[in-house]
Amino acid sequence: MGATLLSAMQARRQLTAGKADVLILYLGPQDHAAGVFADICAQHDIVFQPITARCIDDLPIQFARHFLDRLLDRGYAHVIHADGDTQVTGPLDPLFDVSLPSGRVLVTPDPMAVMIREPSRSWQARRAYFQSIGIPDARLDRYFNSGIFRLNRTDLAEVGRECVRLCRQYGPVFRFSEQDAFNLAFGEDAQLMSFKWNFPVFFLNGGYDATIQPRLIHYMSNPRPWHGAFLPWGRTTHRVYRDLVGMHPELAEYLQPMRGLKAVKYRAQQRYKRLVEQRTWTRPAVRERVAQFERNATV
Repeated sequence: MGATLLSAMQARRQLTAGKADVLILYLGPQDHAAGVFADICAQHDIVFQPITARCIDDLPIQFARHFLDRLLDRGYAHVIHADGDTQVTGPLDPLFDVSLPSGRVLVTPDPMAVMIREPSRSWQARRAYFQSIGIPDARLDRYFNSGIFRLNRTDLAEVGRECVRLCRQYGPVFRFSEQDAFNLAFGEDAQLMSFKWNFPVFFLNGGYDATIQPRLIHYMSNPRPWHGAFLPWGRTTHRVYRDLVGMHPELAEYLQPMRGLKAVKYRAQQRYKRLVEQRTWTRPAVRERVAQFERNATV
């Protein structure tokens, strides 16, 4: 929750005043922690909205994004959803300014879409899986990540209802949970945006930050920057969480860095991953595919 709070505070600073509300949906007990977060949100012009498991039909927390029609005030015209394991590093206004026709969803390609045509057996198996759940081969290059998206308020109900229906019907089959359902149901209506709006952190290992200049960085797996100054982000990115605790000492217990053998293990893991990912993502053919996505991006 502390990491989500930081992301929300960064988003508030990167939006023109009056452009949009910044809202945190909090699923958890109404205890001391909830009070701490609510108080800090009020200080930083962030809406803190507690929800219960019943609000999302007792599904896992990642499904909350598909209950936004039920959860959000009817006065909102447009909605941008972002996972909490993010950092906002640049202005967000363009995401609201771009035209989005009714029935369309604004999303960023998943990194798998860049690699999906690779000839290796593992990628052949991944293509076969996607086709087995009903995603046509022609649409695999547009497979998108569900962590960050924009929708018109009028489309929230249909999108959420269909994604939840598919997950309930085929959930055990889906390897990527509600993301597979989202792509299966609305892939044809996806309007792709730049990776700068959903920048996978491991792209740092390929040096893509220099050309893409990310504005919203997505930390998709452990370790994450609040855990410590691991590769590929380093000390500067970790320090913002320490600065947040310095500003609000009551958050210290919620933003504890990783220590001991676990930290040692992750340092070694991240060094190895950097070597592997540099070999993969710095290949000229892969760079060109990423560049093509960027050239064709809506925003």
